[in-house]
Amino acid sequence: MVTPYFEEPIEKLARCHRSVLDQSYKDVIHIFVGDGRRQEDIDSWPRTQHITLPLPHSDFGDTPRLIGAASAAGLQFEAVLFLDADNWYAENHIETLYSLGRSSGADVVTSSRYLCRPDTGEVLGVCTECDGLNFVDSNCYMFFDSAFYILSAWGLRGNSAVRSGVSVIGDRVLWHAIQNSNLQRTHSMRPTVFYETSFAAHYLARGIDVPGFAKVIRYDKNQNRYCIEPYAG
Repeated sequence: MVTPYFEEPIEKLARCHRSVLDQSYKDVIHIFVGDGRRQEDIDSWPRTQHITLPLPHSDFGDTPRLIGAASAAGLQFEAVLFLDADNWYAENHIETLYSLGRSSGADVVTSSRYLCRPDTGEVLGVCTECDGLNFVDSNCYMFFDSAFYILSAWGLRGNSAVRSGVSVIGDRVLWHAIQNSNLQRTHSMRPTVFYETSFAAHYLARGIDVPGFAKVIRYDKNQNRYCIEPYAG
């Protein structure tokens, strides 16, 4: 399990880690990768490895994810999952994906997710977007070792791609690479990921008043770059 972090509060990192420790499938190591930051408390947490990068990359966790996955591959782990610092898993998440992967022979297994408010923790409902056909969120993957090579799509990009801000949509870039590969994949419709969302579209789609912290992703033609901006603007 790979978790990139930057400036998230230790309380959210601890919640993220607790959801890994509480998994029904126990044979898991949680790899934290600090992107130019180091939370010393993590060193004492059980079943963890802690990697700190000397400089921040400011690429929405893409480089830390890639380095964490490379470490897992080099240590001959059987599978790799990703969990952002502000999200968490249902207790049966790993067991569900692992069992489905082994029974189907898939290289990549994905799951559905719940959407939650980051300010109150309220569960908004099941995300209809993360369906294993059109899109999969980065928190909803399990990659078996036969699929490790595809993870290079997450971070090994040319300078022009980096300048375009493509990391804003890095999970869509990875999903596109998977769809255009020969990897076998399967999807669990059971939502076992809890995802804190600040995207305005998730509130608009549910007829909920858009909170002040909501944001949108926009492609700026003048800058030739993807940007995240406040919805209010």
